[in-house]
Amino acid sequence: SPAGEVVVPGELLYRKPMLVIRGTFKPVTCVNIDMMLGGQKQFSQESAVDESEILSLAEITMNSLVSGDNIDGADFLARIDLLASQGYTVMISDYVRFFRLRAYLRRYTQKPIGIVLSVRDLEVLFDEKYYEGLEGGILEAFGKLFPDNTHVYVYPSRRHGAAEMVTLDNVPVPAHLRHLLTHLTENGKLVAIEPQDAGHLEIDSAETLAGLRRGHGPWENDVPAGVAQRIIERRLLGFDSE
Repeated sequence: SPAGEVVVPGELLYRKPMLVIRGTFKPVTCVNIDMMLGGQKQFSQESAVDESEILSLAEITMNSLVSGDNIDGADFLARIDLLASQGYTVMISDYVRFFRLRAYLRRYTQKPIGIVLSVRDLEVLFDEKYYEGLEGGILEAFGKLFPDNTHVYVYPSRRHGAAEMVTLDNVPVPAHLRHLLTHLTENGKLVAIEPQDAGHLEIDSAETLAGLRRGHGPWENDVPAGVAQRIIERRLLGFDSE
């Protein structure tokens, strides 16, 4: 929780509308915050959502915590600490596929569930290789992701130096799946998010991490001020180690 406590899922999630953003958050950047703000703005417009009840979750999957065969405890705790400092409740899961995450959350609430994604992740969502081993493939997965009161909010992206944004409207997906994208968009299952601050679009967390490991530098503008301060003061995530 934001207070740094471990909480029982049932108590925390029970009967709440939930908005989830998945990431590595290494570190949490301004673009993560902007994604969540944009998602909250859209999610709160759902008729069954009371804005004051929304539970914002930052989800980290176990596979993003493993380095080799081990989990780096200090790295793991640093990411949680930085997210909590920004008011997020952190959820650690081993649900690689989004529909399994939705099914887990649905155990605790019948209220709407929102999942916030970068348009880059949407490309993965429409990659059929992602569903190998699933009998019904991508159609089964989407059927399980969107059966009820669940929406995916898609945040745009802009490659460094590129003029045009990639959005829900122009994201490249395989031609034979375009109709599926159109269907989900027209039925309000996939919803575009407007950036609250387009200046954050080009932030690349891998570059931010590489920068902070070299010490003070421009990376400090990529993260909220309180996050930069914590990283520097506590020498988190390998700050100034290279």
